[in-house]
Amino acid sequence: MTTCSTAWSRGKTTFVTFVAVLSAISLSCNALSGLLPTAGEEAGEQGAGQGAVPLEAGKAPAVMGFVLDPDGAPVAFAAVGDEITDRNGIVSGDLPASASGWLEVKTLGSATGYAMPGDPIGETGFFETRLTPFDAFMHLASEEEVVFTLGDVAQPVAEVSIPAGAVSTLPAFVEAATYDLVDVGPYLAELSSGEQMDLEFALAVEASSDSGDRIALAAGESISVRIFPNPTLPASPALAVFDAQTGVWQVHEGACAPAEGGGEVCTVPQFAPLIGLFGPHVDSTSALPSDAEALASMSPAGKGLYRPTPAGEDQAYQVAMIEVAIWVEAGQMEVEVTGMVSPEWEAGMTSRLEKLADAAEAYAAIHPDASGISHLLAAADPAMTTDNQPIADRLLEKAKATAESMADELLKESDCGRTVEMAKMYDLLTSLGSLAKAEAMLQKIQSMGECDQWIGHIRVDFNLTSSNPGLDKWTKETGPITWFEDHVVEMTTNVSTLVLRGEDTVKLNFGEVRYGYYDRYGCHNYLTHAGQGGSVVLKFDGRYDGYTFTVGDLQPEGGSASITYGGHGERWDSEKEECVEIRDATASAPNYTSVLSHGFPPGGSPPITIQEILNQAGTDIEFNGGETISNDAFELGIFPTQEGSIRWFFRHTQRYLPVKK
Repeated sequence: MTTCSTAWSRGKTTFVTFVAVLSAISLSCNALSGLLPTAGEEAGEQGAGQGAVPLEAGKAPAVMGFVLDPDGAPVAFAAVGDEITDRNGIVSGDLPASASGWLEVKTLGSATGYAMPGDPIGETGFFETRLTPFDAFMHLASEEEVVFTLGDVAQPVAEVSIPAGAVSTLPAFVEAATYDLVDVGPYLAELSSGEQMDLEFALAVEASSDSGDRIALAAGESISVRIFPNPTLPASPALAVFDAQTGVWQVHEGACAPAEGGGEVCTVPQFAPLIGLFGPHVDSTSALPSDAEALASMSPAGKGLYRPTPAGEDQAYQVAMIEVAIWVEAGQMEVEVTGMVSPEWEAGMTSRLEKLADAAEAYAAIHPDASGISHLLAAADPAMTTDNQPIADRLLEKAKATAESMADELLKESDCGRTVEMAKMYDLLTSLGSLAKAEAMLQKIQSMGECDQWIGHIRVDFNLTSSNPGLDKWTKETGPITWFEDHVVEMTTNVSTLVLRGEDTVKLNFGEVRYGYYDRYGCHNYLTHAGQGGSVVLKFDGRYDGYTFTVGDLQPEGGSASITYGGHGERWDSEKEECVEIRDATASAPNYTSVLSHGFPPGGSPPITIQEILNQAGTDIEFNGGETISNDAFELGIFPTQEGSIRWFFRHTQRYLPVKK
């Protein structure tokens, strides 16, 4: 959600323009910042003790923001300009925006997001944005035509076709995703045509090289996107691509037409992080559902402004944000007609803000972390903007208390690898007016021993096969397009001893996929593969002298995961004249951690090791890369993928090494 405001004055003609688009929530409040080294520093040898820039009390960052995933969880090590979020998804600094004010937010495995900081109070503007994970990826090594599907195989949402020879540079990684509209930052940005239209569907189709550089279509080429039947999508919608430089959706006339068999087929002239389909404007204030269930029921195929997932406290918060946004739209209409807002509107706004505050506090009670603070601050912003200061004060106090609790835990830490996180916490505490706690955090940072730190992000994507390995006639019936592993890596080296300690937190996303067939009697037989368990912690140790890494293998330290295999069998019973079940069983293969640790199950060697990845570092401040991988045990049918990709990004965030001799 982006907040753009002018002066508010009760009963007068001036009015707040509070644009609620529930993904890039823009806030405003005071902040002071401490600085630590970033990739902007010059490379080269440094003396011990010179690796950190001292914290400067009173120096405020231009921007501070929170980067979250669609479920509201923090996204660690996402890039916003030249800055990187910490492990809590917090970023701050003099972040460079486009000419129109939009910030680009990027991380491996997710579509590029856009965030707009709010009008600053003091010197700092705040934002929240949510990144959308890619639904599918394709590694292109030749000029052959490729087609891939987005969504569940049983209920596809869209299909992307890239003609032969259409990509300007090979090899290339092409990735695509469809958005929940609540996660589209510039949801209400203007169209270049000047028309007032509503965004009905949004997707991303991006291409990059092994090193992460963007790749364009070849001159004169285009891609084709088919949108499967969608009850909310009008016939022949307008297609537009968001341009962050101008802050406007650039309309491409006549790009979409009805597809044979239903839906729409659209010609898209470029790879783009944000492609939108627009329909006629509908006054959303005319029918406002009163509860989350009613709002969720309005979402087509699981995608839309009123999204049905995630359930629970985050959905209640987003629904409350939607209701505030729609009520603001009603107020804007009142101002256009009468020149002011009515007392009834103000009362309605206050009641909606109370509901939003309750939802934000409920979320923060369950998530007493950076995402909870972000929710509280986001809810406080419209309250402050509309002169509902008691509600804002209540939320700011809760955010302050939550930040202080997080700070208390950090103050117990003896790991100097947490210094960057502590600096972001110092920024946050200062912005919330917790000056005593901020001073304690500053003293803690200054007392920490010298240590060198790298952070990294590794993304492993597996293309799931269309038929079960070794059983060609068992075709894929349902399930995601890809499985993935997401690795957040932190490495800390003692400057005196050069001893390195590394930790890799791996998030596994292995949704259930089913392969089956029907025999000549119509009896259904199928096999299932699925991942169980959330995150796994892997640790490694070694040495680093500022030039060369020497590290050991990844060793499981915490968490648990397994891959589950199921089988369902039926046969024709001639006496009953019906199909009867003969088997329905599920077995678990425990102790899966990562393909980087033990290779593809049931065994084998890793396609690449953490040591091989780190060999690329040299004395660079940051490095990235990628390669394709293949499953040598594919025909055994254990792991339902034949190929995939591994990509990585590492940055030297706290630099003391190499030490000048």
